[in-house]
Amino acid sequence: MDTSRQMLRHTLATLAYRLPWPEETARFFASLRTFEDYPASGFPLRKSVEKPSQGPIVGALTRVGQLALLRCMAATPIHGENYLGAEIAAGHISQDQPPSRAEFD
Repeated sequence: MDTSRQMLRHTLATLAYRLPWPEETARFFASLRTFEDYPASGFPLRKSVEKPSQGPIVGALTRVGQLALLRCMAATPIHGENYLGAEIAAGHISQDQPPSRAEFD
């Protein structure tokens, strides 16, 4: 096997070694819960809402878009959804989400 192909395979194995999906998924939702707990607490915000929105929140949404693009490139697309009809509520920060109601094809 050629060196480039072996390096690619080794890199993929490195990703698999360092990405325990169940634990990382749990860590993501725990972090999201911690972040959500502060604005839900009623404590005064130290900065305007616009700052975190334009920084870490938009950064996270950008990464979600990148992952969706990569999924499309890998022929395993994430089906689009009409978020206007989605059951999204402040404080509902968990892995347990309602099923999609209005999927785009």
